[in-house]
Amino acid sequence: YEEGMYVWLRESQIDEIKGGKGLWTYSGPYIIHEKRERDSFVLKELSGAILPGHINIHQLRLFYYRPDHQTL
Repeated sequence: YEEGMYVWLRESQIDEIKGGKGLWTYSGPYIIHEKRERDSFVLKELSGAILPGHINIHQLRLFYYRPDHQTL
């Protein structure tokens, strides 16, 4: 993962919902704003607002943007 890439962020609180097996567990997309040590990242929203704190790589999934099929 590198700065400027689009990613999904895993919403772990949804894992705790009983019977929520089919619920979407990722939010986003977000943009990687800064890469930090030990596989952690600072994310920002599409509007440019930076999310507080840092996120571990295990909570991220790449977002594949296809401009011919999607709009952001």
